Amino acid sequence: MLLSIVIPTHNRFVYLQRCLEALCAGDGRGLDSEIIVVDDCSKKDVAEKNKALCAGLQVGYHYCTKNRGAAAARNRGIELCSGEWIAFLDDDVCAEPGWRAHCETLLRGLAPVIVGVEGTVVATGSGVWDKEVENTIGGLYLSCHILYRRETLEAAGRFDEHFS
Repeated sequence: MLLSIVIPTHNRFVYLQRCLEALCAGDGRGLDSEIIVVDDCSKKDVAEKNKALCAGLQVGYHYCTKNRGAAAARNRGIELCSGEWIAFLDDDVCAEPGWRAHCETLLRGLAPVIVGVEGTVVATGSGVWDKEVENTIGGLYLSCHILYRRETLEAAGRFDEHFS
């Protein structure tokens, strides 16, 4: 498999729903990619909705029985996925139509020396955190929208789980 998309989530069903619906809208067939949601111990009612949403969209779902933070959830996603490249999206990221197909085209054309690709992040709100995570010109390497070669993540020891 070329691309795995790992999405950590915790108690944010509405965001996850919007994220997954955008990723799955119209471009899921015939792609060499998978999506895996890692639920970082959401409350029972939220987890049940997350699981049902993933089942309905044919997206992989894994529930963690202990809340350990996004880094640990991303690492669990690495263990569960099979892609040569792994994209990490936060549950509140809403990809543009055709994002998955665009990523696959981009990744197939990259030289072997390229180990990662950062994605643009455009804030849609007016809160402090909306501008904090905006990345329109590059160079920030935000974990909310980034792709890495699996071998690079493994060589680096994955994400530091002490950084919650």
